[in-house]
Amino acid sequence: IYIINEHNNIVELKIKYKDLSKLEKLYKYKIIRYYGPISIINKIKNNKLLIIQFIAILIMIIIYTNIIIDIKIETNNTNYYNLINKELKNNNIVKYGIALNENKLYEIKNKILEENKNIEWININRVGMTYDIKFQPKIINNPKEEHNNCDIVSTKDGMITKIITNKGVELVEKNELVKKGDILISGSILFNDEVKNTVCSEGVVYAKTWYTISIKTTKYYENKSYTGKKRYNISINNKKIFKEKYKDYEINNKKTINLLKTNVNIFKEKEINKEYIKYTEEQLNKTIEEKIAEKLKVELKDNYTILEQKLLKKNDKNSTIELEYFIVVEQIISEKNIIE
Repeated sequence: IYIINEHNNIVELKIKYKDLSKLEKLYKYKIIRYYGPISIINKIKNNKLLIIQFIAILIMIIIYTNIIIDIKIETNNTNYYNLINKELKNNNIVKYGIALNENKLYEIKNKILEENKNIEWININRVGMTYDIKFQPKIINNPKEEHNNCDIVSTKDGMITKIITNKGVELVEKNELVKKGDILISGSILFNDEVKNTVCSEGVVYAKTWYTISIKTTKYYENKSYTGKKRYNISINNKKIFKEKYKDYEINNKKTINLLKTNVNIFKEKEINKEYIKYTEEQLNKTIEEKIAEKLKVELKDNYTILEQKLLKKNDKNSTIELEYFIVVEQIISEKNIIE
């Protein structure tokens, strides 16, 4: 006997499990707590239903993560859909079939391309329990339709900086202001104010254009580092089985399984530390330039060169800065306008 504590004619004692049979012959008793390996066995017995359910879920997860339940072929063309679907079936890519490894999918992809010369490329991508099929038919370029009469017109207001004319008559000069819709290169060949011939104008016209851009940026950037701590978690219908363990973490290797309208997600949680560091002046200026470039790219795509920029307004707050810039760019402002 290791511990004896007596109160109200009740004795609390700690004994070895093998001595329990001796106690049964002499006294009435109640087991309060188990220690050592027997406590683990006892917990398993008391929670066997939960453990069986958990093992069953794991078995179902293992089975279902290796089965494909859907195949998505991205096309609106029925003929191509039927063609790709037939090729997939011929290569054992079917619903409720076993998922194939990357090497096998690569072999099948090449085989489909070799046997179907009208397919430019095809990609077979596994997303969870689904195959996502994307492909591109070969494009046959039709001869360009010839037009006898077309002008080169301006797409926006600006000041002409450069004119490159391959065909047609230039109607504007360098440093001339033009408005949207103005004819820059005409397809009408005049003689004594009479149209003697018409051609389809060809050329490119560059001009200065002006924009006002507003941007907003923070003074701080987030520095993220990994602590090395990680664990696996499972959620059923977006409800996690294990409670939150880390304050900040990243989710990786997420797998989703649909079981009888129940969404089961398996994922890894990796603990991270977040630190907010103030930009240096050089870093802040670089961030501002990147945001200006992003704004211009939305408006102008890649077809521009910045000639001048001027800060119009600056609103400096605690953690953010709001800026307004006047930007002068050189860009192509010409497009072909066919005259019917």
